Amino acid sequence: MKSIGIRELRDNLSRYLEEVKEGQAIYITSRGVPVARISPVSDPVDPGISDLLDTGQAQWNGGKPQGNPSPPCLKGKKSISDTVSEDRR
Repeated sequence: MKSIGIRELRDNLSRYLEEVKEGQAIYITSRGVPVARISPVSDPVDPGISDLLDTGQAQWNGGKPQGNPSPPCLKGKKSISDTVSEDRR
């Protein structure tokens, strides 16, 4: 793994970011002591979710889920809480 000083990183940031994009991790040192590491980002999406997105079974715009805009309604006179209470008995 490559080690570079803070000044070297600052002066050549674009070059080192290209190396990271290619898969190499880089340690950043301050006076020879490692203080940070720059490494490639792994895929943030769970593989199971990626499969659903790839096959079109799910859609995601990359943002935080907003939830259902309207509460579900049941047919009949019982409320949702009554139905849940019955199911728990």
